[in-house]
Amino acid sequence: MRNIPAAKGSPRIENGVILFTEGDTFDLKIHLKFHDSEGTQYVISPTDSIDFTVYDETGEEVETQEFESIEDDTIVLSFTDSNIDKYIPGTYRYSLTLKSDFLTTVVLKNKIIVEGKSL
Repeated sequence: MRNIPAAKGSPRIENGVILFTEGDTFDLKIHLKFHDSEGTQYVISPTDSIDFTVYDETGEEVETQEFESIEDDTIVLSFTDSNIDKYIPGTYRYSLTLKSDFLTTVVLKNKIIVEGKSL
């Protein structure tokens, strides 16, 4: 008797890449730790905000999720019925921008891969 291989988990993070299956809806909690150039941890203040911006393969913005009043240095990315149709199978890039007394891009052009359901 042979086993049927199971699908890989969706969503999942592999080597810093966010992967999920086309049409899946989910929330993805991300705990953030920022350090300055001297290695000192930056504590997110109540007045700081973070933008999670996704771009398609042509560099066009797909969407931005904005986070304010961040607690425990954690944001929750939401891929729901209201936005999941924007993500067809393919490769996307995302950036995280910290907005405080200054504007700092803390993640630049990391990948999101949307895996198609069809063969």
